[in-house]
Amino acid sequence: MDEKKARLRHIVERAKSALIVLLLVSAGYLAIEAQLFVGMGSFLSSTTTITDDGELSHNIQSDAARPVRMAVILSEKNGRMYGMQYNQAGTDAMFLGASTLLKEALNSVGEPYKVSRTDWETALTTSPSIYFDLLGQVPLSVLSGWLSGKEDALMVGVARRIVLTVQDDQVVLLYQQGDGDAFYGCVVSAVDRAQLDAFVVGYFGNGAQFAFESEQLSEIDPYTMVLQESPRPNEYINTIPVKPDVNFNVLLDVLNFYEETNHIYEAPEGTKVRNGMDTLLITHDGEVRYEAQSGEASRYPVLNARRVPNAFDVVEVCREILNQTISRYCGEARLSLLSVTEENGKWLVRFGYTLNGIQVLMTDGGEAAEFVVSDTGIESFTLRFRNYMPTGERTMVLPEVQAAAAVEAMGESGSELMLAYHDSGAGLVQASWVVDGEK
Repeated sequence: MDEKKARLRHIVERAKSALIVLLLVSAGYLAIEAQLFVGMGSFLSSTTTITDDGELSHNIQSDAARPVRMAVILSEKNGRMYGMQYNQAGTDAMFLGASTLLKEALNSVGEPYKVSRTDWETALTTSPSIYFDLLGQVPLSVLSGWLSGKEDALMVGVARRIVLTVQDDQVVLLYQQGDGDAFYGCVVSAVDRAQLDAFVVGYFGNGAQFAFESEQLSEIDPYTMVLQESPRPNEYINTIPVKPDVNFNVLLDVLNFYEETNHIYEAPEGTKVRNGMDTLLITHDGEVRYEAQSGEASRYPVLNARRVPNAFDVVEVCREILNQTISRYCGEARLSLLSVTEENGKWLVRFGYTLNGIQVLMTDGGEAAEFVVSDTGIESFTLRFRNYMPTGERTMVLPEVQAAAAVEAMGESGSELMLAYHDSGAGLVQASWVVDGEK
């Protein structure tokens, strides 16, 4: 009996020891989790560090540079063109192989020169060429910084569509600025034709084409890419992950609104928090609005205050907030940079959600995130928190040729035809054809 009691006692002690170890491990895990939600302070946690001599060192952020669609232009015998869109995993796989070429090209471009519409369309139909569609109007200096970690404040140009191609036996980078006929080119010194040939040789045509190549598609924007198979986009359920009564305190900590100095009061739209001279409004429909009343914006400074910030500095301080906030809650969605504009010393930076490479349009006309940034830091922002999860169902949509015919019938000739999700708040989110990103 004593032996049995001793054995039982031994088992109990071992169980206690195991429980203590488990609690310690859990405590460590919680400590790590807590660190993830520490206030952002200097905003150097994930993308940027400052070296001993005070210069900025940026981590490579190639995930931020991922396009929503890509294509490779092939020889006739290989099927002429392979395109990928509305399939983010497929586009990511293509970009994984092409990102190094794009990085080297951006790091070695010469002075930009004007390119004709004919030259642009020739690049889209002549092998070897690699085509990238970024969805938004992205400064080339920002794109280069994401891919190489080296910002280039002197690099000019803003692009949605980019083509790496060959002209007169030289590799050139062409880009479309805006949505009209503003095309530019730069000679590239660090990429040669053999590298483009080596990339495109692994592909065979899948029937993709641009609208300008087909009479059936002549009524839509000429650079709309059309695939042979009709897309069947996923359906999603949208929930609101941050409200006054959901993840409220976690959000305050992340945004450096510390509990002991906060003044919290109710407002018609939600809950308002004042900390010092800064205010934060968390609405019932998942919108978070920040405003620096003092005008100094010291709470979220631009990374290197010793010089006037460039586009890359401004975008990265905004992305750091996104990485710590809505990116943690958005489920299947991604964030894409839509635009960066400067006027009178203020920057306006806009980001949008995408689902499987398809843009999400807010029915109120807003975007996932909008920031106003001055030389010293962020003066205001609006974040729209969403969590998108697939239902397992798909939506049937018209084939693109039929959708293009409908565009003509509506009198929308020349408009870009694209799939988009419509977000009106919590509930089912489905995709449909839209023209020119209509709401």
